Amino acid sequence: MEFTICLSTYNRAGLLGGAIESALRQTLPATEILIVDDGSEDETEKVVSQFTSPSIRYIKKEHSGVSETRNRGVREAKGDYIVALADDDELPEHCLKSHMENFLRTPGLMFSYGDHILIDEEGKQTGIQRFEDWTPERLIGQLALENPLPDAGCCLKKEAYQKIGYYDVTLPRAVDYDLWARFAIKGLKAAHMGNTCSRYRVHDNSLTGASPRRTTDRAIRQKVIDSTKTEELFPEFDFERLRTISKKRPLWLWGASDLGLAHLSIFQKAGLEISGFVDSDPKKHGQTLAEKPIRSPDCTLTEPKPFLVISSCAQTPIAAALKKRSYREHDDWAILRKLTYAT
Repeated sequence: MEFTICLSTYNRAGLLGGAIESALRQTLPATEILIVDDGSEDETEKVVSQFTSPSIRYIKKEHSGVSETRNRGVREAKGDYIVALADDDELPEHCLKSHMENFLRTPGLMFSYGDHILIDEEGKQTGIQRFEDWTPERLIGQLALENPLPDAGCCLKKEAYQKIGYYDVTLPRAVDYDLWARFAIKGLKAAHMGNTCSRYRVHDNSLTGASPRRTTDRAIRQKVIDSTKTEELFPEFDFERLRTISKKRPLWLWGASDLGLAHLSIFQKAGLEISGFVDSDPKKHGQTLAEKPIRSPDCTLTEPKPFLVISSCAQTPIAAALKKRSYREHDDWAILRKLTYAT
């Protein structure tokens, strides 16, 4: 079992050394540490030259973006198992060993992942981000709503890229989300390693580029929704019962957002008519989303009493608000599926 750590870098000489050191500290040594430099103009090359391990291989290419850089690493990798590492993140010492154990105990596994140790700009631990262990049947539905998988420190078999393709060079953001979507659509198997797989650095500017990211996320969600029958995306949800309810009561979605649009598309594909959106933001009241009206929560007090599906990440406070309005779960409202980042 040969591992290649693919370390993509661009103009982060100040952090790159820590990433390389973490790759070298693995209790199960990597076959190679492949550093692909996306045309850095700082002292990246000098930082790399300070490491003399024969396992390190350095490739410098013209600047072309993160997807091209990652793809170059995958194509050049000597190992059959590829661990993704960004220049500002680090790997825990047990990372490769935990991945190996995961692949050995899980037949047919193509993608091994774990939790993130969150660190700040100075490398100080600030928390743990945990990820669920997804079955293929549940993963594809979750991807229709959100990206529930990590990227940093994860391990994908090289064979998987041959089945689903490489990172999409046309996307400005969310290239990992797109890759996981294609992975799930193919029905490939992922599993949590039961350990942490990265020290993931959270930057103060992590929210920059939010608008292109939202647009890309929306397109990826729709790709997943279009790929699979609705009942297969969410086998635990009783769509037939909702069809019966819709003959007597109007159906509304609480949450006029990108997530609300995903819910709208899912229910429309299932043949359900959605009357509109409810939202707590007064700035949205009186507007439309996908040609559906957006109304205030006061509309839940009107007759006929609408049936509501929560289509917002604020699932808990909305459920509490509905309870105050004498709405009963299952009888008057439902959640398509709990989100991993729901509040």
